[in-house]
Amino acid sequence: PAAAIGLGTDAVTIKSDDSNKATVTATVLDASSAVIGGVDVAFSASCGPLSTTCGALSSSSVKTNADGTDKGKASITFSSGTLDQSNRVITITATASGKSAQIPIQVVGSTLTLTPSTTVSIPSDGSMTSTLKVTAKNALGTAVYNVPVTLSVSGTGNVLLSAGADEAIRNVNLNSGVAVANGNATITAAGLLELIVGAVV
Repeated sequence: PAAAIGLGTDAVTIKSDDSNKATVTATVLDASSAVIGGVDVAFSASCGPLSTTCGALSSSSVKTNADGTDKGKASITFSSGTLDQSNRVITITATASGKSAQIPIQVVGSTLTLTPSTTVSIPSDGSMTSTLKVTAKNALGTAVYNVPVTLSVSGTGNVLLSAGADEAIRNVNLNSGVAVANGNATITAAGLLELIVGAVV
């Protein structure tokens, strides 16, 4: 039986657009620290509660090689997948004979930009609004659909937020966030800055 297991990867970061992979390799040792062939190694991926998926493993179980330079090693590949293109940290776990090891892999490259329709100040009486455009893109620079966007306001004074008129926006809820359609979300708010922003004293 395995007395210890080590885990390594050839890439500690992968892209959020599913365009590259990390090879994760487990090395299984006996009580004498000699590599063991023919041992089943289970692989799993875990992530935070806000992630819709933890990425894609090429296999959930692999036997360690029985001979050669790779004896005692079992490898899988891991990619970000296409269901969740957010930046996040995925923890890969390898388990053999009750022994386990973990290694984190970062999914990177996605961006979120907020663009106001005007850079000038707006009056605090709510008579004028500014439109904010939220754009979500993956590591390739491609607009990402249906991404939950959380909006927050800081500073002094009151700000009113309301959904923009863009018909492409779906399921807008200012309390829980904005679903980005076609990579763009528009909201309206007065006094802060498609978000429409309006200020109220």
